[in-house]
Amino acid sequence: MAMDDPSCSCRFLLWFLCFVACVLLESAASVHSWCPLHPSLRQEAKFKQKTNKFWEYQEQSNTWVEISMPFNLMSCINDTCTKVGSIEQPERRHGRASISSQEEKDAEIDDNDQADRNDPVLPIRKRISLTRMSESSVWVTGQSGSIYERFWNGLAWVIAPHELPISVGYATATFIVNTTILALSEAGILYQLQLNEHAQPIWTEVIFNFEQQFIVLGEKTQSQAMHIRNGIVSYDGRKLFLSITNGSLVEVTELQPLRWTYHGHPPGGDVSYISDAGNARPGTVFTVSAKMGKCGAVLQETCMSSTENQDHHGKSTYGVKKQQRMSH
Repeated sequence: MAMDDPSCSCRFLLWFLCFVACVLLESAASVHSWCPLHPSLRQEAKFKQKTNKFWEYQEQSNTWVEISMPFNLMSCINDTCTKVGSIEQPERRHGRASISSQEEKDAEIDDNDQADRNDPVLPIRKRISLTRMSESSVWVTGQSGSIYERFWNGLAWVIAPHELPISVGYATATFIVNTTILALSEAGILYQLQLNEHAQPIWTEVIFNFEQQFIVLGEKTQSQAMHIRNGIVSYDGRKLFLSITNGSLVEVTELQPLRWTYHGHPPGGDVSYISDAGNARPGTVFTVSAKMGKCGAVLQETCMSSTENQDHHGKSTYGVKKQQRMSH
C-alpha cells in the first residue's frame, strides 16, 4: 500500500539509482587495480644511438649514400617540408676527447658493438625473424618469442597470433616451405602448423627419427645429436636446410611424408650458419664454421652434386660433394 504513494516511489527510485552508482564505482576501482597503466603514464623508453653510420636512398641515382651528421629528418606534404627530428653524432663516453679521424670514430663504434655483444638482452633479440608468405601475408617472430601473422583482409592489415604451446617454450624463427608453416623453438625442436579435426590450427612436432645409427659420408650419427640450432629455406622455397647441434647439415626435401638427407659437416669444420646461394649458383649452399683458426670463421662452399645416395627411407637422393673452396 505504501508503494502507491508517489513520494515513496521517488525515494525508492533514488535509492536504486544510488545503489547502481555505488556498484559501478566499485567495479571501476577494482578494474583499475589490475589494468596496466596507460602508455602515456609509463616511463617512456629512451632512444640510445649506438652507431654513426646511416644511409639515405636516392631515387635519382637508385643508390644508397652514406649521410653526414647531424642529419635532419624531414616530413614533406604537398611540397611543404618540416623538420620532425635529427640524427646527431653519438655522445662521447667516459669523458673522452672529441674524435677527429674516421678511423677513431669506427673504433669507437666497434667498442660499442662489443659491449652490445656482452649485453644479456642479446639472446632475446635473436628470436626476431620475418618471413614473407605472399603479397598479403607476413609471418613474424617477435622478441618475446611469440609468433603472429600480419595479413591484408581486403580493408586493412590485421594481426593473427599463432603462439607455440606454453610447454614448448619460446619460438626463435619461422619457416615457410611449399606453403607449409614451420616454427623452431629455443629447445631446438621443429614444429609444423596443421589443422585438427575441428579445423583449428595446432602446432605438431616434426620428429626426425635417428633411432638407428647410419653412416653417411663416413660418419656415424645418433639420435641425441638431432637438435636444431638454426635453419634456412632454399631460394626456390622447396627445401629446408638445418644446422644441428653436432655441427652437421640436414636437408629436408619433403614434409608430408617427412624426408630428409644427412649431409654431415665439412672436413675439419662444422656447420654453424647456412646461406643458400641458389639465386647465384644453383645447387650451392654456403656454410659458416664456428671452429675458427687464425683468420677467423671459415666459409665453406658446398655443392649439391649428382652423387647418388640412399636416404633413411631407401629413396635415392642427391648427396653432397665437398669442395675445397674456403675463405676466411
